[in-house]
This record gives sequence, C-alpha cells and structure tokens, in this order.
Amino acid sequence: LVFVCYILLSCGFLLIIFFHPCSLRHDEVLGEIVKCCQELKGARVYAELPDIFTPLDRPRYYREWEQVYKRDCIVEMPKAIYVLELTVPFESNVSKRHIEKSRKYVSLPTRYAPLADGKPIKVFCVEVGVRGLLAPSVSQLREFLPRKQLKLLKRNMAQTAIRASQLIFQRREEKLWAD
Repeated sequence: LVFVCYILLSCGFLLIIFFHPCSLRHDEVLGEIVKCCQELKGARVYAELPDIFTPLDRPRYYREWEQVYKRDCIVEMPKAIYVLELTVPFESNVSKRHIEKSRKYVSLPTRYAPLADGKPIKVFCVEVGVRGLLAPSVSQLREFLPRKQLKLLKRNMAQTAIRASQLIFQRREEKLWAD
C-alpha cells in the first residue's frame, strides 16, 4: 500500500516516514550523490534507492558484487568504474568509519578487475556526519566530478544530512520510529 501511494503521488517524501531513521538519512544523502552523478556526460549510475531511477540492465560486475559487497552507488564512466560507499555516522566516529569501510573494500578493485572490461575500478569511501560535517574523503570525488558540481554536491549533502537529522529528531517519539 505504501508503494502504491508513493507511485500514485510520485512523491519521494511520502516514503520517508516509513523508513528506519538511520537509512532515511543515508538514503537521502546518497540520493544527492546519485542525482549529481547522473548529470555527468557518458555516466551510467547504479544505485538502490526507491525514488531514483537507475538502469535496469545491470552489468555483469554489478551482479557479482551484489553477492559480496553492499555498495551504495556505482558510476560507470567511459574510462573507469567508480564505486561509492557512503557512511553517515556521528561526527565523532567519522575517522573510524572511514577506516572500516576502506578496509572492507580494499580487495574489490583487484578481485573484480577481470569483470570490468579493462576499466580501472576505483573505490571511494565517503563520510558525511549526521550534522552535516563533510569529511575530507568527500574531496576525493573531484577525481571524476567537475569542481562546480562537487561544490554544489557538498552543499547539498550537508544540507540534506541536517534536514534528515532534524526530521528524525522531530519524529523520535512516534511509535512507528521507536521500533
């Protein structure tokens, strides 16, 4: 019923009241990244988000990675494949989460290189604090995002994290969110 209402009303914010609070914040910030990447010329963007369209014809490497890694977003460019892993931790845990995610994905580029049709695979572990603090890792995205787009993305990611955190705080005592 929720998804039928969502489709009928075509409103992304209808669904946010049904998500777990932590995934809400993560998915909203990830949505900003995906929208930005979809504007890149020649890019194919793959992400698992309810209100963002990504191509259904998944490449072979994507299907293989699903078995092992739960990655947030894959941006396939003509010359490289970028794997983006977003974490939205408390500001005090940003460094710790970056190290954990980096360790988790360290073997991905070499392990799946044969499936990437000769394209290099680059993994970016990106962190945005729950109060909108952008970790230094966000600047790594300049490797494939133009400066102007990266600047806009940084602003949108920070604002989205703050907005989602505010919504979570406002709804913290609602029974649906307490579970």
